[in-house]
Amino acid sequence: MAEPIRALCDELIKAVNVMMEAESSQTYRLEALKLAEKSQTAVVRHFGLQILEHVVKFKWNDMAPQEKLQLKNCTMGLLSDGTHPILQEECHVKDALSRIAVEMIKREWPQHWPDMLKEMEALTAMGDTQTELVMLVLLRLAEDVITFQTLHTQRRRDIQHTLTQNMDSIFTFLVGILQLHVNEYKKLNCIAGQELKAKEDSSLLCL
Repeated sequence: MAEPIRALCDELIKAVNVMMEAESSQTYRLEALKLAEKSQTAVVRHFGLQILEHVVKFKWNDMAPQEKLQLKNCTMGLLSDGTHPILQEECHVKDALSRIAVEMIKREWPQHWPDMLKEMEALTAMGDTQTELVMLVLLRLAEDVITFQTLHTQRRRDIQHTLTQNMDSIFTFLVGILQLHVNEYKKLNCIAGQELKAKEDSSLLCL
């Protein structure tokens, strides 16, 4: 038992060193992303996601445009197909993944990521798991920008202004999701054998 644990620790240490070193190549950074893949345990994946969040927070401005694009695409890939089903995935993993997306949005939207809202809406069409992640992203973004105000003044104004401009479409989008899952919950709750799907819909209504 001690040997696998030692090997895992060595792997984690190597990943941290690779991602924190300024001279690390993009190839090694992408190798370190493997920590966040859903084939790993929840503990390892959460650790990997925290590393990615740290990279976005503190290394973003030092990265080349192509590196930023690759990391953004990897994050969108994790949002679309990088987690277990909604009722099986650990809450702390979902929260960590949503925070990476939020940190990117805070640095790129709207100037360098104008289609962010459309991309998030497209994710919700993929299923309940992706819908929950998108809702978490929007929740964390609103908290950081409006409630906690964790951004520099100008960036906060830019994002808040863009949120205000898009409020009608965001509101329509959110109401549509809520209405869809309320209706699904009511319908499935009356059908024997559909308790699991009804629970998935109810979990979205609790966000």
